[in-house]
Amino acid sequence: MISFLIAAALQFQIPQPQGFVNDFADVVDPAAERTMQAVIEEVRQKSRGEIVVVTMRDLGGRASIEVARDIGRAWRVGAMGVAGDRARNAGVVLLLAPGQRLGDGRSQLAIATGTGSEGFITDARAGRIRDVVGRTAIENESYGAGLVAGVWMLAQAYAEEFQFELTGTAPVAVPQPQQRGSRGVSIVPLIVLLLIILPLLARGGRRGGPGGRYGGGGGTGWLLLGMLLGSGRHGGFGGGGWGGGGFGGGGFGGFGGGGGDDFSTRLERELGDNLVSFMLYGPAVRSEGTGKATTLLILRNASPSALRSIEAHVAGWTKKGNPPPLIFSQLEWQSSADVFPIEIEDMREAHVLLLGDDPLAEIATTKEDLRRELEREIRGKLLQLRTEFTAAASSGKQLGDLLVESARTFFVLFRATLRLAGRPPPQEAEQLVGETGQVVGLDASCFEWILTKIAGKKVPNLQDYDPVGDRYLQQMERLAQFVDSFDATGAETAPEQGSN
Repeated sequence: MISFLIAAALQFQIPQPQGFVNDFADVVDPAAERTMQAVIEEVRQKSRGEIVVVTMRDLGGRASIEVARDIGRAWRVGAMGVAGDRARNAGVVLLLAPGQRLGDGRSQLAIATGTGSEGFITDARAGRIRDVVGRTAIENESYGAGLVAGVWMLAQAYAEEFQFELTGTAPVAVPQPQQRGSRGVSIVPLIVLLLIILPLLARGGRRGGPGGRYGGGGGTGWLLLGMLLGSGRHGGFGGGGWGGGGFGGGGFGGFGGGGGDDFSTRLERELGDNLVSFMLYGPAVRSEGTGKATTLLILRNASPSALRSIEAHVAGWTKKGNPPPLIFSQLEWQSSADVFPIEIEDMREAHVLLLGDDPLAEIATTKEDLRRELEREIRGKLLQLRTEFTAAASSGKQLGDLLVESARTFFVLFRATLRLAGRPPPQEAEQLVGETGQVVGLDASCFEWILTKIAGKKVPNLQDYDPVGDRYLQQMERLAQFVDSFDATGAETAPEQGSN
């Protein structure tokens, strides 16, 4: 698959396995290792599924999810079997790359699934497991404790799928399995969805509206921004909710199978001369460990009949946890710079060309187009933030979750804001917030709790109606004012002063 191309470029070597628990980083205590071995063996005996735990200090600059997938392939994790065997390739790799010290925010964690386990260890479930592993490790000051909790939650997934009971007692940190359908659905985001999407649909994607500021792209812009963020695991409106932060399992084509007949090879074979460009972009290239291989496919002819030859291959690609490629005709792509400047410039900063010509080489965006799309995105997300803030403010936990999830999306918009102001955006979140604060006039101190939480460090929970939430919302309002008043043809007009 695509990861093979990146791995070859980086010359990263996969170590030889030492068993089902491979503590190459030497961060797991003997008791935790014995506990994990026992749980893993029980899963093997009762389902033939295989859980492999790996800790490594150095990932060679690669995203943790890509390394986890390659470990799965190289070690052939998962039972061999004939077609139709439920246990065939039902393996999973839990990979930890610890930081220099526990809680420093530099650890990476990935869960990669084989084709036999991706159906029941979904991206959402993998995200919950990752959250528990990180939280448990910090609370117990032990990577081993976090990994034990993660192995237990993976084992629970196997037990549910293969219908067997686990012996022993789960760690306190492991949540009880939720009953399906027990989670309520809030109607407020649905109402907001209708308020935003219906006018866009009514315009049919035409550019226009007062001053032209809300035109261009319609609902497709939300889809692109969601994929740019890596298609996070949390829902919501706007084609990907808050986006970002997801990490997920993804699949890696069956650890036992492998081979060179990967997705890009199949596209090249089926499309032939119709293929113009195939490109990997976004979080997977930035080594953010999201596990989402976001790709762009440009064709000379993108008609339904031309796409028919790759439908099965795209379906297989998406079944492995990856978003489907963004597919443009060559003409559409060449005329899209005024509609998707945020996405195009973010792609330009982090992409790997896999096949054909570089689609970004001869496409240019303008500041006015960037300002127009940026205002639309910020105002849409501000509306969503204000609506969900109203529902979440009375609960410190819900408020904290909302701030973290929304910040991941606003950080993408921060990068675009800095580009609008003529500054190259930094990749580190703390630097990004600091520079955006200087340019826009934001109170960067109100992001301290959010940045600490995102970094995985221990931080006190927010209180009900915590003023951090009020200040955060005010900064997003100021961001919208800044972009609205920005003169893309010259100097920016100072926005109105808001309370911070």
